[in-house]
Amino acid sequence: MFDIIAKKSVIDGSFYAPPSKSEAHRALICASLCDDATRISNIGTSDDIKATKSVLCALCAKITEADENGENKSVTAVFCRAQKKGRASACESASTLRFLIPVAAALGSEFEFLLEGSLKKRPLDNYLCELHRHGVSFARSENSLSVSGKLCSGIYNIDSEISSQYVSGLLFALPLLSGDSEIHTAKTANSSPYIDMTVDILGKFGIVIEKTDHGYFIKGDQKYKSPNTISVGGDYSGSTNLLSLGIVDDNRVTCKGLFKNSLQGDIAVLDVLRKFGASVSVFEDTIEVCPHLHRGIDIDVSKTPDLAMLCAVLAATAEGKSRIVGTKRLKYKESDRAKNIVDMLKLLGADITLCGDEIDVCGVPKLHGGCVDSFGDHRLLMALVVASQFADGDVTIKNGDCITKSYPDFLCDFSSLGGDFLAIKRNEGTV
Repeated sequence: MFDIIAKKSVIDGSFYAPPSKSEAHRALICASLCDDATRISNIGTSDDIKATKSVLCALCAKITEADENGENKSVTAVFCRAQKKGRASACESASTLRFLIPVAAALGSEFEFLLEGSLKKRPLDNYLCELHRHGVSFARSENSLSVSGKLCSGIYNIDSEISSQYVSGLLFALPLLSGDSEIHTAKTANSSPYIDMTVDILGKFGIVIEKTDHGYFIKGDQKYKSPNTISVGGDYSGSTNLLSLGIVDDNRVTCKGLFKNSLQGDIAVLDVLRKFGASVSVFEDTIEVCPHLHRGIDIDVSKTPDLAMLCAVLAATAEGKSRIVGTKRLKYKESDRAKNIVDMLKLLGADITLCGDEIDVCGVPKLHGGCVDSFGDHRLLMALVVASQFADGDVTIKNGDCITKSYPDFLCDFSSLGGDFLAIKRNEGTV
């Protein structure tokens, strides 16, 4: 366990975007359901991706890693055989769990998912009830979720208000079944760009998904077909916080490896930064952010909830008032993100309130230093590092080790841009 002391810094430089965790999950699952091997490059080493690899290996796949200059930058995945029984940890990855529950059931495997940390509290009840209606049984304890029975084709009614991952999980599984299926969503899915990403990657593996007025139609008896190779793009979600440092004072930040035609929902960060007043230049695979103005905005984050905390941070010192709506689902993440970012920014001197589904902010000239907590939430940690760059004193952030969940190199990349920080092991001193 370690804490971080983040100091006000002069930021000027470039970094490479981390691999997209969202794309990597999806590519790994599709490749693991193909009879022929697929090489996946730029796979990343986050804890969440390690969890997906571990579960897939215990469930149905053979995944081998290829070291490149000492780093596991690519893997080869192939369907081996569906295990009758299996057991593996999903760690704290909600994506791993929600995506692979229906896959395990479609393969007819009796599988136990071990749950760690915040994953034990992430919502699943409505999802499991709908799967139970289609032949799947569950046994849940404090630390695990066991799945048994064979998933049946049919009509699935999914309330995607809490998570679009419910829909994506079914999209992976239903093509494997003998009959045709439909997914009906009660309303337009939150985080719908991530369902679009699922459909796009499935298409690269030969799986056809049809969009309907009610949701999706999935033909049964489809076969996953390997594209031989696939590369994971840079991650807009992970890159947003470092990119946003370009709005501060005389900073300039360039991020390489982000493609302008990406289907990732968090590509919306480019418009968000422009609305806040930054100068944003977009090239084929490079983004540059420089300061211009810094003004308050009104924004709806219901489709891009991972941007909410960054928006709150940028609004804290923007000129005028900001209104951030669509934050209801943030309570279902690794922590209660809306409440926690508001509470932590208040400790740093922000004029910010949370009321229901909305965060209201009146910008102040500067934040001040202080001690805040990441609550073990990787995205809250990154947002608080950004907040430190608007403060006139050092900001101590507790529980910094959660960063390995999604972006293990975040602090190294922050440093490469000129960011000044200390990592302090509990009771031991500087790392």
